[in-house]
Amino acid sequence: NIQLVNIGGGVNTEAMEYFPSLSADETQIYITSKKDNSLTTDEDIYVANLVDNKYQNASPVNGPINTEENEGAHTIAPGGKYLLFTACNRKNEFYNTNSCDLYISKLIQNTWGKPNNLGSPVNTSAWESQPSISADSKTLFFSSNRQGGYGGLDIWYTKMNEKGQFEEPINAGPMINTPWDEDKPFLHPDGQTIYFVSNGHAGFGGKDIYKTKLIGSIWLTPYNLGQPINSPDDENGIFVNAFGNKGFISAVRPEGKGNSDIYMFDLPADIQPTPVSFVKGKVTNLTGKPQASIGKFIDLSNQEVHSTFMTDSTTGEFMVFLPVGKDYSMNISSKGHLFYSEIYQLKNETGKAIPLHAKLSPIEKGAKIELKNVFFETNQYNIKPESTSELNDVVKFMQSNPNVSLEIGGHTDNVGKEIENKTLSENRAKSVKDFIIKAGIEATRLSAVGYGSSKPVESNKEMEGRAKNRRTEITIL
Repeated sequence: NIQLVNIGGGVNTEAMEYFPSLSADETQIYITSKKDNSLTTDEDIYVANLVDNKYQNASPVNGPINTEENEGAHTIAPGGKYLLFTACNRKNEFYNTNSCDLYISKLIQNTWGKPNNLGSPVNTSAWESQPSISADSKTLFFSSNRQGGYGGLDIWYTKMNEKGQFEEPINAGPMINTPWDEDKPFLHPDGQTIYFVSNGHAGFGGKDIYKTKLIGSIWLTPYNLGQPINSPDDENGIFVNAFGNKGFISAVRPEGKGNSDIYMFDLPADIQPTPVSFVKGKVTNLTGKPQASIGKFIDLSNQEVHSTFMTDSTTGEFMVFLPVGKDYSMNISSKGHLFYSEIYQLKNETGKAIPLHAKLSPIEKGAKIELKNVFFETNQYNIKPESTSELNDVVKFMQSNPNVSLEIGGHTDNVGKEIENKTLSENRAKSVKDFIIKAGIEATRLSAVGYGSSKPVESNKEMEGRAKNRRTEITIL
């Protein structure tokens, strides 16, 4: 019961439109298109903006991306700052053959910069095409007929090392690849679900679109997406939005504009990936000037780093995808400033866009921040294990700034007797102080103060306000 909806004349024309990919916030759609219906006309990459809930005025992407040769399948890295795409028959081809390689371009002030060939070991003298980058930008999937595969086109992936270089590609294995062709991989931001095209698995004829999921280190048996997504003709791949509820494909249908058009549809539950939320943030100093910084997201269930990021050096912006079903802590740090922390509780979410403007305070007397990821049991002062990462960040901050002394302030809501609240807040502040001292910071650089309910930041009349008043802060002395 899937209804394919043509996304309209702002994108679709009598020419061929295919290979759709969207920005994370879905405000832009990138496509590959031919200028007319002639099969000899070259392919170019186009982009259309969302205006009044419709994608309008598709035009060639800005910058030196498109040439007289073919530029085709593409992927937008998280944050929208990098475009990875396929280009064929270029003079600076890595192996200078009549084949296709993968290229990368950076967005600078709304214009894509000069593309760079990804080079070895990603590109070879064989055919490399159809890139799809992971949410953390550290794993790249693509299709190739290079040696070492199972036959025809196979799906391969490469991981980025600590030096920021892609390592030797690895074949995705026999659960996905067959002696026939597998191509057009799309890795969803959940980091586990891959959609791909194949004529080697059972299907409706030609190439069909399949879904598989990575469980541990094992790919599940590929699942045919069925009709009307698949047909007796060749399918051209699929793009699924971050929330996992909408799909975009190219298809030839009687009601289309002429040739293959881009269609959108609601994705049935059984072929959806894990929904993903994303934080679209900006980091500035207190004056509003963009601040270069680094950050990380921690999975609070196991205290492991989920992802790291660097803000854009010009705009201070960043974007990070967070699979739902878990809670995360975030830390942003920048030289000469107090770090910034936040908590994202996504256990019961179905996916959403989360805006953030983080303002970093300079390291000066009186500057303070709330430790939003320090947790205690109700009416207790023992620190919960999921607080470890945040407290370690405080330790690292003090190690990096040996001249800084801190006050640790405990605060409560106004429920109960004030004398008991003050005692509880003191004990919680002391628990944090003891943790930091145990980690090697001199006790003379720390003081612990319990304020009880005397310094609320919100009204205590509502549950939400009381929750915000129960907090731990650090203040530079």
